[in-house]
Amino acid sequence: MTITFVFDMFDLGQPNLVLLAMMLFGFWWLWQGRVWLAGSMFALATAIKVFPVAVLPYLLWRRQWAGAASMVAFLGIFLFLVPAPIRGFDRNVAELTTWYRGMVGSNSEQGFGQRDAQNWSWVNQSIIAVTHRLVRPINYNQINPGKPPQYMNIANLDYKTANRVVLAVFAAIGLAFIGILPARRKMTPRSTAEEVGILFCLMTIASPLARQYYFIWLFFPLTVLFHRAAFDPRPRVQAATRWALGICFALMVLSLPVFPKILQAAGNNLVATFVLVAALAWHIHHPPSASGPDSTALPEKV
Repeated sequence: MTITFVFDMFDLGQPNLVLLAMMLFGFWWLWQGRVWLAGSMFALATAIKVFPVAVLPYLLWRRQWAGAASMVAFLGIFLFLVPAPIRGFDRNVAELTTWYRGMVGSNSEQGFGQRDAQNWSWVNQSIIAVTHRLVRPINYNQINPGKPPQYMNIANLDYKTANRVVLAVFAAIGLAFIGILPARRKMTPRSTAEEVGILFCLMTIASPLARQYYFIWLFFPLTVLFHRAAFDPRPRVQAATRWALGICFALMVLSLPVFPKILQAAGNNLVATFVLVAALAWHIHHPPSASGPDSTALPEKV
């Protein structure tokens, strides 16, 4: 059911699976107490493709001060110092400025990131893109200029108002995530896996661009839920988790080319991601036992 993610990644030559491995390696180092190495891995992933920077506010909220400081320091090293001997420091700074203006500072009603036709079209299932397609008239088929325009909006807002709606959606999701997170003293290895699974889900859909291959990051939260579906001691919880996975896969399969593009424009993968988040959140607050082997609190260094 995830073959569309894998195919798209290899077809377009994208590094997102490598970035997922880097992030998992970084968290493994974090849990081992090697916070500076963890920060360096988070920074390397961010230097390759910027959207993993969303891990930084999570580190700050969890009071991983050393990990956050390490990430910021190594990000400066990877972006400014490492290329300098080859590119020259001044030229490297100029190129970073060009990148910022072209990718971050180019947002407009027509598009963003210098890919106007792609980023508002059905190929992008980020929160930003789907929200804009729902609240203002955007031709989600503009990636195919030879075909008639197609719309799916349920409102007719202007660009600035649509951006305010996006900010409100982000604020609601962020507050909900904070509400889901267990207190530090209640964290267990089991709940931490579920927590990081939710984090990876949100990092994927919070990126301004979330094409098909971005959702390969769902491999980790899917793995966590597969574990719960197989090994949770409660048969009803196993069955409910399998139902959640089944719903996710039913939504993901709608990305196959035999289905109409409006289903991707409406965010089939985005909705599947929210189903994963809901299932993981439920597991965080409903562990199988208060006295099981997973109930031991994490070491203070984590």
